[in-house]
Amino acid sequence: MFPEDWRPVKAVEVSGPQGGPVNAGPDPAIIQNIISRVAKAKAWRLEAEGGVGAEL
Repeated sequence: MFPEDWRPVKAVEVSGPQGGPVNAGPDPAIIQNIISRVAKAKAWRLEAEGGVGAEL
């Protein structure tokens, strides 16, 4: 019961090159890939539904 009261806690630190910060920002290439895939899926859906009312 109540494991948060008795469980051991381990601290972990993650660092980037030479001990600097880790870049956790969005990758523009990944975002562009997702946008492209969504556009292709939307076009496929529009075609499959006859081009009427296929908003994603």
